[in-house]
Amino acid sequence: MKPKAAETWNMALGSLRNAEQHFNEGKGELIKDEAFNAVVYGRLAIYCLLGEGGENDISVDAMFDFMDDNKTKHYSPKELIKKMRKVLNCFSDLTPPENKLPRV
Repeated sequence: MKPKAAETWNMALGSLRNAEQHFNEGKGELIKDEAFNAVVYGRLAIYCLLGEGGENDISVDAMFDFMDDNKTKHYSPKELIKKMRKVLNCFSDLTPPENKLPRV
């Protein structure tokens, strides 16, 4: 695995953990920022692994779909965390076996 991709993926996972911690502490208003951070870092990890084009384009679409969807709909903190996990797992599924990012 490329070190920059692993580092960036770990940042995405850190944002996911932060969102879950905020949820457990009843700080739902902080989850949205962590969700956006996690998805952006996850997308950057894909870019670090794959470069331009192909699956990377899919990750860009998924990132913007996630952001646009969250602008137009109101999700509960629990639903937002579930959506964040879904997008990160989508990113993981795009990675080749030799550079597989772990699913969440």
